[in-house]
Amino acid sequence: MEWIEEADGVFRGGGVKGLGLAGALLGFAEHPEKPVKKWVNVAGASAGAIIACYLACGHDADDIAALMTKTSFGQFQDFPPGGELLGGGLNLLRRHGLAHGEVFRKWFSKELGGATFASTKTEDGKTSRLKLIAVDATDRALLVLPDDMPRYRRPGESKSIDPDEF
Repeated sequence: MEWIEEADGVFRGGGVKGLGLAGALLGFAEHPEKPVKKWVNVAGASAGAIIACYLACGHDADDIAALMTKTSFGQFQDFPPGGELLGGGLNLLRRHGLAHGEVFRKWFSKELGGATFASTKTEDGKTSRLKLIAVDATDRALLVLPDDMPRYRRPGESKSIDPDEF
């Protein structure tokens, strides 16, 4: 059988492991006999979800390495008033995280060109090539996005979240 240079991937989370995943992707891409140049169906959690999103939107290992090199990760520390200790502690109790995450969300949306789950669908348009693992801490439920998104609504809205627009 001929090597096709494509693969599916599931990527673990763990903060700084994202850098290791970027290095591993470069290793796959540069393999002398059986390189992986395109990741077709991808899934991930946490840092692995970031990598999976980037791959699902058409980027490759070189793009990810360049992104990691140029990004100042300290910019994502958008703690509430009172700083990391006071404001972050209160935010942790109220919203399950130290920082707001809004700076990261805006940055990543820009890096993905505003892509939504619609842009990660299979050629027939029926399913997404991207699956993200998340947790609904309020209801203590494991989520697989975009599949579970129609169960949720944005605050103040009555209609379900449409994954194609998210």
